[in-house]
Amino acid sequence: MVTLPSSVILVTKWFGTFLVQDKRVVTQILFPKKDEEIADRLMQMQKGRVLEEERSLSAKKKVQVLETRLISIGKLTVSDTSFVVPAKYGYDDKLLRSALLMLAEKRVREELGADRHISEAISAYDELKEIVNSLDVRLHSWYGLHYPELFDRLKGLSYLDALSRYGDREAVQNAKGLTERSIGIDLIENEKEEIMAIASLALDIDGRAERLGSFIDDAAAKAFPNLTALLGPKLASRIVRGAGGLERLSSMPAGTVQLIGAEKALFRHLNRGRKPPKHGIIFQDVLVHSAPKSVRGRISRTLASKAAIAARLDMYGGEMLGGAMRKDVEERARKLVESVPVNNTR
Repeated sequence: MVTLPSSVILVTKWFGTFLVQDKRVVTQILFPKKDEEIADRLMQMQKGRVLEEERSLSAKKKVQVLETRLISIGKLTVSDTSFVVPAKYGYDDKLLRSALLMLAEKRVREELGADRHISEAISAYDELKEIVNSLDVRLHSWYGLHYPELFDRLKGLSYLDALSRYGDREAVQNAKGLTERSIGIDLIENEKEEIMAIASLALDIDGRAERLGSFIDDAAAKAFPNLTALLGPKLASRIVRGAGGLERLSSMPAGTVQLIGAEKALFRHLNRGRKPPKHGIIFQDVLVHSAPKSVRGRISRTLASKAAIAARLDMYGGEMLGGAMRKDVEERARKLVESVPVNNTR
């Protein structure tokens, strides 16, 4: 009876890559005896990447592999490789411990990469804008006692600017050329100064938020350019923050990306049978929130699909396709909006 030769198996240990057959090493490529070099290779393996050493050995022979990350270069199998030991090749536990410590440090630094800084920045930006809005509402209510008609004359920051510059009704009217008779009551002692101070504070905070926003725009364009080109820097940053980082976002399916920020609504759907959410933070994109309600779900699904692809391109260094994907989504959204009957555009 003829015995067929056993298959060659590609095995990677922490200290090198080996080709083994019949419980013996046929050939190998050992890693440099440096903790940083070993840590880099372990990091790549954790991310599911194929090492250059593995590609080199597998290019010479048809091999089987033991890890799912290697199925692109060989057929998956099971085998005992405990006979490949580090001591035989001059590697010791001290080097392994040092490499693992360095790997842990690299993982921590990666987890706290630029995307984490931008996530904190966009949170600060949103909080500053919320403070400005709260002060704006408060001043409209407060100053409305003195000059309620001004609300119809000035909007947004121009209202706050008038209060911070002039304070009382007569000064505002003189500066803005307003002559109508007001039904408001007079300010009490020292009230004018307090109103002016709070209006100035709101403007200062808004100015700081705008400067922070410029920082976010620049940082996001560098950290995740495809996602930024697709969604804009602010929304892209919020999506990354909601996912827990760019790496996590890059591993999410489109359906999950679509519902980032809608976790409470999804929980109510799953536990109480409420209506399922169609979108989360992605609703902030103008293509979604300006569309008729009947097609918002489909537009957000298309946008989320592209966002998932953009995140992977940014995470793994792919080409710049964000602008082209944005055009595709815009065209898809246009067709969906045009398909809505005229009497059902809301």
